[in-house]
Amino acid sequence: MSFTTPPKPTNFTSKNKMEILSEFIRAFGTKAAFIAIVYVLVLILIMLDLWSGVMKSKRKKDYISSYGLQKTLNKIARYYNMLFAITVIDVIQMIAIYYSQHNGSVMFLPIIPLFTFFAAIFIGVIEAKSIYEKAEQKDKAKSAEVVRFIREALKDSETSKIIQNIIKEREENENSN
Repeated sequence: MSFTTPPKPTNFTSKNKMEILSEFIRAFGTKAAFIAIVYVLVLILIMLDLWSGVMKSKRKKDYISSYGLQKTLNKIARYYNMLFAITVIDVIQMIAIYYSQHNGSVMFLPIIPLFTFFAAIFIGVIEAKSIYEKAEQKDKAKSAEVVRFIREALKDSETSKIIQNIIKEREENENSN
């Protein structure tokens, strides 16, 4: 990224509209390429996390189900929904800066998709943590979540009665055998 002097103020007259449009396409074409590269890199990080999770499961000899793949697809949808929204904000700010620079009303600001880059870095940190997280840590976190769920379920009197009935039936079946 090089910081150059801002373009000279121009009037948007019919004579130079094509020149301005051509310059606009040149200026934003490289930004669109950068954004596309960021999107691909985010997808690569997600796939690395998926691969890492599968390898951890294989090492532990856990059953690998489609549930994990569904979680990955949901993660991709959540991440890209966030990225699309942030990219729209970036495009708006880049157009505003471009327009302001050509009217001479703003000092030079770089026209870059800054928010998209920050969001991608945020996602990258999350995925890197997930990749390097030990499987045991994830198991402990899941176990704690299950215990919290059971505690909440037992607070409900109906759930408690159902569990007591199931235990009672099992005891009766064991005693009859």
